[in-house]
Amino acid sequence: MVCRPFRNYASVSLLGLILSWAVFADGRDDDVVSQNCLGCHVPEEGGLSRINGQRKTPEGWQMTIHRMQTVHGLTVGNQNIPIGRSMKQLVKHLSDTQGLAPSEAAPYRYLIEQRLNHFEDFEPEMREMCGRCHSGGRVALQRRTKEEWDLVVHFHLGQFPTIEYQLYGRDREWVKQAFEETVPMLAEDYPFESDAWDEWQQAEKPDLSGTWVFSGHMAGKGYAHVVMTAAGEDDDNYKLTLAGSYASGESISGEGRAIVYTGYEWRGQVTVNGVSMRMVLAADADGNGMTGRLFEKQQVLIGMDVSATRDNGEAAIANVMPGFIGAGEEQVVTISGAGLAGDVSFGDGISVTEVLSADANHVSVRVKAAADASAGAVSLSVGDAAGSIRVHGGIDAIAVEPAYAIARVGGNGPTHPLNAAFRAVAMSGDEMLGYMPSASWHVEPFNEMSAADNDVKFAGGMDAETGIYSPAGAGPNPERRMSTNNAGNLKVVASAGDLNAEAQLIVTVQVWITPPLR
Repeated sequence: MVCRPFRNYASVSLLGLILSWAVFADGRDDDVVSQNCLGCHVPEEGGLSRINGQRKTPEGWQMTIHRMQTVHGLTVGNQNIPIGRSMKQLVKHLSDTQGLAPSEAAPYRYLIEQRLNHFEDFEPEMREMCGRCHSGGRVALQRRTKEEWDLVVHFHLGQFPTIEYQLYGRDREWVKQAFEETVPMLAEDYPFESDAWDEWQQAEKPDLSGTWVFSGHMAGKGYAHVVMTAAGEDDDNYKLTLAGSYASGESISGEGRAIVYTGYEWRGQVTVNGVSMRMVLAADADGNGMTGRLFEKQQVLIGMDVSATRDNGEAAIANVMPGFIGAGEEQVVTISGAGLAGDVSFGDGISVTEVLSADANHVSVRVKAAADASAGAVSLSVGDAAGSIRVHGGIDAIAVEPAYAIARVGGNGPTHPLNAAFRAVAMSGDEMLGYMPSASWHVEPFNEMSAADNDVKFAGGMDAETGIYSPAGAGPNPERRMSTNNAGNLKVVASAGDLNAEAQLIVTVQVWITPPLR
């Protein structure tokens, strides 16, 4: 979004501006938009010019405002509204009134949730015209009118004059293709007006305060079970308290705050066991479930998937971890949920040998599967709450997740290194069962060139127990050939008993700009 020069508005009368200001500054929520944006954007039907033809995620609006500050000298806030609060109000109002419906954002949540090793699959037009500079998801997480998509091309030509001559620009009539092919595609695939958004605007938005239960697998830590209390405050803000434990017995304790945008976009900042973390979730339409990620603020690849269930007094099972057991095996299973009370029962072939602990949110039991237990899903229950666990005939292979990852050097300058986190997944035939409780890890040269460059020595180090790889400091490194930096091409090897699996890890240079949507 580009602020047009003021000379374009010379025909706007002073009286018109005064009347327009009066319309906006009448005590409504959009007062913060008029106070911060009216200097460059003219009042039009439906709002302010340029702004009224776009819809974005909270991160998208945040990036837009930061660009206005950096490129156009926008000063957010005034003597009556502090800068920090004014910025939050701007993002909140724009996200609530011009955001994305849950179904529109759902396919691209990997980007919002900072799943940086996700492989995108967009059509060639998007990959070649947009994907050479940023992800396709960054484009897909906004909606614009046809005119606005046209202006995005003008913006790129103005801000990045060499774009026509860069990769995938020299072999085509870039400008012609951008306006005649790319813009119509974007206007059709990501339109400003949609039934999904109209329906979501009319839908009643749930209050997300209360007690939430979630479980997950934290990279480097293992299975975790957490109870989160959200105390509601004004304007969709919540005060958070977290308590729980890892399967190892290590306790989990944290607190922080969260805000909800667009009626379902949960964004939390919490400190868990002394580590600053972000919580990016999406709430269900009925407000009884949330899914997303909890991850470290400085190491975004280290975290866990979250599937949270509201404790509304009704018996429900949210997660069973581990969610699999081998025929003839004995193991500890932890069941998480709400209103858990009563007898713990597994279906045919699995018996409960000991109840280790039990409360309304977590039940931990030792179970044993019969040697002749049939493979497949087996029902379980805690009182009136129902769930299931999978019986398998044996783990005959493991896989490494992710199969391809990127880590980044840093730490001896203004940027910190970006660690990579790997997990071992149990396989039974072609079926993925779940995360292994433990595995050992090491790295090897990926090919002859990485062996010759001694990448294993210089690129960093792998924690043999956690599967977390820590890159070395940024270069140049005088000990390396040609004093190059500490980049590397590595093979990640996971071992569990006699089973082994491999993945590829690229250790590369720093990212100097880390926007919320890359």
